[in-house]
Amino acid sequence: KTAYDNFDSLQIKLPKTEAISSGIYDFTEYQKEGKTTIVLVSQKNNNTLVKLIDYSKIVSILIERTGMGSSGESYLVGKDFHMRSPSRFLTKRIPSDISVKTKGVFDAFSDSSERRIFNDYRGVEVYSAYSQINISNLKLAILSEIDVSEVKAPTELLIAMAVRAYTIVKN
Repeated sequence: KTAYDNFDSLQIKLPKTEAISSGIYDFTEYQKEGKTTIVLVSQKNNNTLVKLIDYSKIVSILIERTGMGSSGESYLVGKDFHMRSPSRFLTKRIPSDISVKTKGVFDAFSDSSERRIFNDYRGVEVYSAYSQINISNLKLAILSEIDVSEVKAPTELLIAMAVRAYTIVKN
């Protein structure tokens, strides 16, 4: 064993034009394997220190679905319009391979925080709440969504029951 056995290696090749200063960065698009790579960078006395943020902590926050029904999910999207957190529906895909060019993502990156109905990255109509995360050099869109069909189901069932009850009473 060496002193380096416990270090995670970052396989990142940054373009020469990428100016790095102290801050937090999303380096996912530069990561060879497409893994979500959020890092803290500290520039001090001509030294650069880089700390990889524990991705599992980010995911543990996003997978909390209390009150979001069976179709609800929250996820992050990078400025390249690809996911940064796992999809609960496309579980076999690497997040950075999933393109998310929806109304919510475009609005979030335009500094708009809204709630709207539109088709999500799966093409399913959803109620969505979204905003931009803008910390230091990090820009991500965060979205929380639930399928419209799931939200409407109890109302549609109630209407059907009321129609049946009316039909029975009328006859």
